[in-house]
Amino acid sequence: MGLRGSRASRLVVLCLVVVAAIVLTTTLARQAQRTRGETARKESAVKRALPVIQAAIESALAKDAAASARAQLQRAEPSGPDAYRQFITDVRAAMLRRQQLGQDFTWHGESYRWPTNPFTGRPMKEGTGPGDFAVRFIWYGSVFGQPDAFTLIGYGGGGKPVVTLSHSQQGTPVLP
Repeated sequence: MGLRGSRASRLVVLCLVVVAAIVLTTTLARQAQRTRGETARKESAVKRALPVIQAAIESALAKDAAASARAQLQRAEPSGPDAYRQFITDVRAAMLRRQQLGQDFTWHGESYRWPTNPFTGRPMKEGTGPGDFAVRFIWYGSVFGQPDAFTLIGYGGGGKPVVTLSHSQQGTPVLP
């Protein structure tokens, strides 16, 4: 019985180790799948939030347009080759810094609630981290006044871009 009992004990231990390995592998695979699903859900929330931020930027630009146009008329603008350039971009334009982004707002009679960053649970903000957004303004002519267009980028897990929205004023050419 000694030799046989020893073999049986080893076989039982081996079976237990194999079962434990299978349970552990299955548990880890399910956890990885849940994590991927959660990241995909959060990135989907970023994609749904970008149109609201686009409306907020359009609203902020519209509010700033009248004051900006009035200020341009009241001051002498430089002329010559330095005053006209094509496809000028600016990533954190001063016009948005003067506005109150991050708050609920109304635009074209619609009320909008500022989106929440699905990765942090806080309001979405400018940046390139998960759940953040970046805006790039484009002028097709004079560097003064309101931009002719802007591009809005939403970032997902790992700070990778997951959605890009482009907006240009009516009659404004599209980037080549």
